[in-house]
Amino acid sequence: MTSSDQFNDASAKWRVRYERERKARKAAEQLLENKSHELWKSNNELADQRDRLEKLVEERMGELKRLSLVAAKTANGVIITDDIGGTLWINEGFTRVTGYTIDDLIGRKPGELLQGPQTDQDTVQIIRDAIAQRKSFNVELINYTKEGRPYWIRIDADPILNDEGLLTQYIAIETDITDQKNAEHALEEAIIRAENAAIEAAEANKAKSLFLANMSHEIRTPLNGVLGYAQLLLQSPNLTEKDRAQLDVVQRNGEHLLALINDILDLSKIEAGKMQIMHAPIDLPQLFSGVAELFTLKAAQKGLNLSFLILDGETGQVWSGGEIPNVLGDAKAIRQILVNLVGNAIKFTDSGSVNCALSIHSNCRYTFVVEDEGIGIEASEVNSIFRPFEQSSSNAVLMEGTGLGLAISANLVELMGGELTVNSTKGIGSIFSFTLHLESTEAVARNASSTTQSPWKQEVQQSKRVLIVDDNESSRNLLKDILEPLGFGLAFAENGRTGLKMAESFGPDLILTDIRMPDMDGHELCRKVRSMKRFSHTRIVAVSANVLDLPSERHRSFDDFLLKPIGVDNVINVVNKMLSDNEILKSVSVAKSVAAKASVTVSDAILKPMLEAAMIGDINALKRQVSNIDASDTELGHFRETVSTYCDKFQIDALCRYLESVQSDKEG
Repeated sequence: MTSSDQFNDASAKWRVRYERERKARKAAEQLLENKSHELWKSNNELADQRDRLEKLVEERMGELKRLSLVAAKTANGVIITDDIGGTLWINEGFTRVTGYTIDDLIGRKPGELLQGPQTDQDTVQIIRDAIAQRKSFNVELINYTKEGRPYWIRIDADPILNDEGLLTQYIAIETDITDQKNAEHALEEAIIRAENAAIEAAEANKAKSLFLANMSHEIRTPLNGVLGYAQLLLQSPNLTEKDRAQLDVVQRNGEHLLALINDILDLSKIEAGKMQIMHAPIDLPQLFSGVAELFTLKAAQKGLNLSFLILDGETGQVWSGGEIPNVLGDAKAIRQILVNLVGNAIKFTDSGSVNCALSIHSNCRYTFVVEDEGIGIEASEVNSIFRPFEQSSSNAVLMEGTGLGLAISANLVELMGGELTVNSTKGIGSIFSFTLHLESTEAVARNASSTTQSPWKQEVQQSKRVLIVDDNESSRNLLKDILEPLGFGLAFAENGRTGLKMAESFGPDLILTDIRMPDMDGHELCRKVRSMKRFSHTRIVAVSANVLDLPSERHRSFDDFLLKPIGVDNVINVVNKMLSDNEILKSVSVAKSVAAKASVTVSDAILKPMLEAAMIGDINALKRQVSNIDASDTELGHFRETVSTYCDKFQIDALCRYLESVQSDKEG
């Protein structure tokens, strides 16, 4: 190989080596450049991450600072413990509540210092169990301050866990709930007091009801004899005028005493919520004129001008709108209110006038006004007169009465949806008024043809028997004196047990039994009689002096009820009804036959005032009206004689039926 060839060969190898080294160097430079770029990029990313971390740390530090400030300044106590319950940190609120500082508590379990005699150990165990199970807990318990004062605390605690889920700390917020617990305790005591008061009130009401029941029974029972025999004696044809006048005094005073008792019992029923308002057809003009007739004589005796007017409520003029329709309402309640108001007006008026007006408005509204020129009422006493047993101080000394009339009237008006108001001036007079909404109804035709029998005109089968069971001898004798003249066979027993034995041997068609009796009461007697098949057709009527025994669910086993003092007419009517249903009594309708004769000759001028007086039981007015009928008028002779007989015997119910039958036959 020549030198030239060797040189060329060496040169070629050098070029190859050079090229390889150049490429390697270039690749190394490129790699270095890439690594430098990556390093730069990583440095930038690290810088960004550092900035973010620094910002996050700053935010967390700010948040922690704020939370620490809140925890430090909050009124609630905040405490942080380690995993075994040793205290690490407390806030100022904890110190304010407990009195303990961090130096007192550091490293110690809070319960060692805070718990005391009244701390509930069951609640303490709940806390221990929750910590052992690394759970949150919420409890209420009594702790003690550093000075030893007990207080109620609510603890809301949560565990703090590390990344591995291991418990590292507990943080608890403690709230002083002493005031809340005191309020709850006070409320509980108030509830207990209220419950005790309710029990006492119920017992008092029960005692009151028992007292009223006993009072009703003890007073009505002797009144039963007084009024019953007064009625029987007044029917005697052999009485002198002096005897009749004295018996009238007995009856009037007995009825006055009964009215006082009824007032007290009415108020009791109202207060107990047991007063029921009825809804039946009412002829308002007739009711109004009936009240007027009741007080005409009394007003005349005092020299007072008494007026009753029906007015047009829109114009204030005397009503000229034609026939006034019947309305649905409680006639007894309205009459009772008007009698109270008009009676008071006349009682407290010595001269001048008493005016009563009924104003008829549209939309079924009716306003009743009673105005007097009496002594009036002090302005300071106006509101108190509607309270039970209270009267105007200047009036109470001079006038009799219980002070219940206005209280009952106000309550009755309220029960009917109205309000009783008064406008009074001392020395000038008073105006009482109330407005009621009364729906109109078509006039109800009176069909009394089947009930116009005179209870004193009966053909009684001598075999019909009545058993009278009552522990009060005078009550038994009164029923005997009423029923014996009618021909009934009578038997008597003084209690339910004797009555049951008597019923088995006597076989009564009707039993009249008192309710309250020793040994066996009327209820038990009724149940035992009803259980015997042989007495399936025997009628049983309860007779009681206790107004609380009035018919109710408890008394459905009785066929009817008589309240003492019993009226003679009431006894006869109930007995008649009970036995007529079994076709035992064969009634002779004397009233109907007389009415047929008289209907064509009795004018409205005679008949209507009599019917109005009979409806309110005004015997004196009826007798005056009878005396005004010409005795020589033979066509009215039967009518005059029949009305006189009913008046003389005080058979008001029978008289009403008789007059209604006369009117019905006349209209028919």
